[in-house]
Order: sequence, then C-alpha cells, then structure tokens
Amino acid sequence: MTLMIDDYLIYLLKTVGKFFINPLFYFLIFTAWFIGLMRIKRERKQFSSKVADFTVEFRTALVQGLLVSLALSIIFVGLGLVLDKSFFILLTYSVLIMCLTMKWKYLSPIFTIGTVLILSMASVALNKFHNLNYLPRTFSEVQFQEILVVLGIMLMAEAVLILRNSWKNSSPTLISSKRGKTVGAHTMDKLWILPIFFLIPGDIANEITKYWPVIPTSYTEIGIILFPFPVGFQMIAQGDIPKFVAKSYARKVITISIICLILAGASFYYPIISIGGIALVTILYVYFSIKARYDDSVKAPYFSYKNRGLVILSVMKNSTADKMKLKVGEILVKVNGVEITSVKDLYEALNLNRAYVKLEVIDEEGQIRLVNKAIYEEDHHELGIIGVKNMAV
Repeated sequence: MTLMIDDYLIYLLKTVGKFFINPLFYFLIFTAWFIGLMRIKRERKQFSSKVADFTVEFRTALVQGLLVSLALSIIFVGLGLVLDKSFFILLTYSVLIMCLTMKWKYLSPIFTIGTVLILSMASVALNKFHNLNYLPRTFSEVQFQEILVVLGIMLMAEAVLILRNSWKNSSPTLISSKRGKTVGAHTMDKLWILPIFFLIPGDIANEITKYWPVIPTSYTEIGIILFPFPVGFQMIAQGDIPKFVAKSYARKVITISIICLILAGASFYYPIISIGGIALVTILYVYFSIKARYDDSVKAPYFSYKNRGLVILSVMKNSTADKMKLKVGEILVKVNGVEITSVKDLYEALNLNRAYVKLEVIDEEGQIRLVNKAIYEEDHHELGIIGVKNMAV
C-alpha cells in the first residue's frame, strides 16, 4: 500500500513537472504580458501616465485563479470524468486561434471549448484523407456528453472569476459619447491561467481508480494531466462603475452555466441532448453577452461631468490618492474646503495647502465621507487621481 502511494506521488510530481514545459503555458504568460503592454501604451497616450505597471496582468493571470483551479481539479477528478488526449490537443489549437484574434473575450470557455467541437468534427472529415490517430476518427468518438459537463463547470468558474476579480485593476480609457463628446470609461481586459488536473487514459493502476466514481468509459486505466486552461474576459464599462457592470454580467453567466449543467446531466440519459445542449448554451451566452454590452452602452456616461463635483475615473497605484483609499467612481465634492467641478478647480484647491489635503467625497453608495492626509516630502507632488478629462492630478 505504501509503495503504491509512493508511486502515485512520484507520478503526480512528474505530472506537475511536465506542466512547466508545456509551451501553451508560456504562450499564455506572453499573452498576459502583451495585454499589460497594450494597456500601458493606451494609458500613456490618453493620460500621459500609466495607472499601474505590467505586473498587474501577471498577478491576475497566475495568482487570482489558484483557488478556483484547486476547486476545479477536485471536481473533475472527483467526478471521474475521463477526457481523451484529443480534447487537450484540439483545446490547445483553439486557444492559439482565439489569442491571435486579440479579443480576450474569445478566451471564454464557451468559445474555446466550442471551437474544440468544431475542430473535432473537422478532424473526422480529415481522417478520410489522412490517418490522424491522435484525433477523433468518427463522429461517435467526439465526447459530446463529457465536453458539455466540462463546459458547464468551466462557465461557472468563469462567472466566479468575473464576479470576484474582473473589475479589480480595471483600466481607464476615453471614448466618444453619442453626442460626440469625450467621456471616461473603464476597460476590463482579463486573462486567468488555471492549472487544472484532468483525468485521461493512462497507466495508473486499477487499485487507485476504484476510489473514484468514474463515469463508465471504454478505458480501464486512468492517468492525470495538469493543463493550463485559460479563461478570458473583456468588457467596457461606461454607464456604471466597473464593479457593478461586471457583477451584473457574472450573474448572467451563472444562469447559463446552471442551464448547461442541467442539460449535461440529462445527456447521460438521453445522449442526443448533448449536441443540442451545446448549441443552445452557446446561443444563450452570445445573446446575453451582446445584451449586457448594449444595456451598458445606452446608459448615460457615468464618468462624465457632473453638476456637482469631479468623478474619479482612476486612481494611480501607490499615489497619495491610493493611500487615502479613494475609489473609482467616487465623486470629489470639496477639496480643502473649496467646492470643485473641474480638474482646474481641483488644481487650485490643492495649491491652497501643499502640506495637507482634506477631501469631501461621495462614495458609490451615495454617502458623503471625509478623507484627509498630510503630504510629506516623499509623497508624489500630484494627488494621483485621473479625472474625466485626459489629465492626471
């Protein structure tokens, strides 16, 4: 028994080691770096300064999803869901295709896994002319039921990531309103890399697999693979605070994932449901995605000039404003006792006292709070707020 456990641990360590030589993992890291590079380039062009450095994208990609990855690994292994190696080969191709579009929303599981199905069915046709042993050779070999289960679970994971993390460190941008005026908005370009354990046909002894509730398949031995599953998100928030826009969208994704999981459960009794279920879930996702973006776009711009105060479009990292816990979407009403309505007013009010700043702020709940702080020599001479005009103050 001890020998079996030792062998299993060695196999598991080898699996983890192979993860770090997977070219897809490093390609996704490069993609995260590229997202950060494009963000900084845009911020410098519009605001003459970057809001945060490129490490934000790396932390998002590699750290924020670790707990979700652990939960997904437990779920997939616990279910005993065995996926053929062709799924991971085609998923790799799918991710590469989606990354090349530079539209990070296409890294949602609905698109990457959906593309896997398209590539699977295309491979069946290709096998008539080429002998591709590592891909499905017949329509019956495409794992529609298993893929629908994976899709439902991954959509739930996507919803959790959007709900908890997508709005954090969102990036300010300037867009044109319907009236042709420049207004503020926020872009949420996110990529999470989820290292997830999956079961595959392998060399693990039958004594180990009997402890798992394995879904009946034609396989008698099961192995484990650690795969870097990407989840992407992309949205512009102009009609409300990014947190509220993202959370509203996440609730829609949760609804779709529940529908998907219900269809997945039914498909094991009626297999034909799996094919129609995948199509239905994809249509629902695209519909809700378009509707969410439309609903936000028709709202009056949130980050625009108000009759009272100055809307905070963004707060620079490690700035005085950041230390004062000022947040995106809050409204500066008074600075050093002076009412402000513009960036110019803010400059003049700050110059009244360069050693101390006192702010009156309306928070996202509509409540007024007072914030004050002494300004020391080591503090930046600017407050660190980006207003609705393309100026940092």
